[in-house]
Amino acid sequence: MVLRKFERFEEQIDDKSEKPSQNVEIRKLENLTNIENYFENLSDNPYIGLILENTAKLNREGTFLYEVSEKEETEKETKRQFHIFWIYNSPEETTLPLSKESWKELKENPEFLEKINQILIKNYLQALKFYPWKKSPPRGFIIIESPHFGFEAGDCRGIKISYQEIEPLFGAIKREDKEKIQKISKHLAASFVHELVHNEREEGILSQPETEIASHIAQFLFDPQQNEILNQQFEESLSHIESAQNKSEDKKVELYDKSQYFAQVLIAKKLAEQNLEYKKILEEDQSPGKIKALRQLKNFIKEEDYRYLKEKFLPEVMETPGSQLLKEAVDTAQSWGIDLAV
Repeated sequence: MVLRKFERFEEQIDDKSEKPSQNVEIRKLENLTNIENYFENLSDNPYIGLILENTAKLNREGTFLYEVSEKEETEKETKRQFHIFWIYNSPEETTLPLSKESWKELKENPEFLEKINQILIKNYLQALKFYPWKKSPPRGFIIIESPHFGFEAGDCRGIKISYQEIEPLFGAIKREDKEKIQKISKHLAASFVHELVHNEREEGILSQPETEIASHIAQFLFDPQQNEILNQQFEESLSHIESAQNKSEDKKVELYDKSQYFAQVLIAKKLAEQNLEYKKILEEDQSPGKIKALRQLKNFIKEEDYRYLKEKFLPEVMETPGSQLLKEAVDTAQSWGIDLAV
């Protein structure tokens, strides 16, 4: 689960987001028969099929189906379909629908809504290409009202996205602020990666340190230097942990602070095996928990280091049980002079 919001981080950056491939075409399917057939065939489980069909019927105007056509270097074309549910009707207490005002604004501006959908699909495609996922990833996402989380692994309807989490994108689109759109898109794509890791590791939606370390490692490795929103969140976590260590009173460190710190610990430890310059920084840092060295982590990941971390380290992380990742991170942190109770 991605809990943090990014409305606070308004600085502009020189974003180097991946440009969409010229060989990718995203086309909205508007034929009602196509949409009905899609949901009927999406699952062999009749109960899941019923949930999908009912969700689409209750939110007909907020249900969208897209076909993505991609041409490979061999000129072979592959086609996939993805859905988006904007939930404005929901009989479930656990799924809050969009407010009437929020949905009214989107409904009355179809071109604006289409731009949002297109960006979300493009971000999701980037996340799908980031790692060779073995388990079938969700075929879409469901957008609901929620001030409590940003992204969540979701359910049979798809990855859950909080309306509040993507709301800053709306303003950037209206202002035609390409730089801000790129910045937010980087964050959204990496957040999709975070949830795809949960799906791959079958960790469900219960957030604990042992279930959040791998997802935060992958989220960071999506783009260590350019994902300013996540890097700011990591910096906040380090500051919270540093503050808790420096004060005599018992200051509670939140779950996500611990998870993000432990993720950075394991990345730093692995990077030091590959990058001698960073190894020296890490060894010379005498601050509790090596907070100072962790703050410099992203600046020392060169191209060859990135390949090593993504192609060697990340697959190891993906195959390692969460309890084992947690133990290694806790033991390492203790050896660095910091003890975070879990």
